[in-house]
Amino acid sequence: MSCIKSSHVRSLLVFTNNESPPSFENKTTKNYKLLRVLDCESSSIRKVPENLGNIIHLKYLSLGNFIKCEILQSIGILRNLETLNVSGAVLELPKEISKLRKLRHLIGYRLSLIQLKDGIGEMTSLQTLRNVEIDMDGAEKIIKGLGKLKEMRDLRLIDVRGEDVIILSSSINEMQHLEKLVVKSRWEENFEVIDLELISFPTTLRKLTLRGILQKLPEWIPKLHNLVELKLYESCLTEDPLKSLNCLQHLLSLTLRDHA
Repeated sequence: MSCIKSSHVRSLLVFTNNESPPSFENKTTKNYKLLRVLDCESSSIRKVPENLGNIIHLKYLSLGNFIKCEILQSIGILRNLETLNVSGAVLELPKEISKLRKLRHLIGYRLSLIQLKDGIGEMTSLQTLRNVEIDMDGAEKIIKGLGKLKEMRDLRLIDVRGEDVIILSSSINEMQHLEKLVVKSRWEENFEVIDLELISFPTTLRKLTLRGILQKLPEWIPKLHNLVELKLYESCLTEDPLKSLNCLQHLLSLTLRDHA
């Protein structure tokens, strides 16, 4: 890295087989202040650069393969950040994330938004929110906040509790640009019921995945005329859903698995 005229670098992709040298984090934040893209997804880096907030022009940040990492509070200074990928780690995101008003894509492995429960609704630029756990006290406030994210295109939620399904339905009804939706229920001796009641369902929805018990096939699913992919897992339906789904003329892929 020392041979590169770092002051002119706009994109930096990091590939390592072993843990990065101690100097890496300091050099990145000190010498690459004009970076727009920092991608460490294909590396074995274990530590987030301490002065990450110094790279104020950063738009894309991927820490995908961090096994153990903490997203430092200084990330709230990255006001130009549009994509944050932490898909390699289980993380509780700090409340400072809610200051990133330009953030469009937030991708994780198992993300906790509990610290953002008072601010998630203000992140109105969000279009992608993947793999968010909502099995905790305070989940109701988080789910209500999601309803304010009207630009959402790709939403993936895991460990959804049965008691939160009504609130979740109300929030999804507000996402009229939604194209991909994944809802996976919580497991406690069995999967919970996830009978989503979508009244003003997003007609733009193209891909839908539901994992959890359905008392019956939701009436809104056969009305999704732009749907190309449908996956139902553990639904335990007592009636054959194919009769209701034959009107989906654009459906290309149908998956019914594990007692669906």
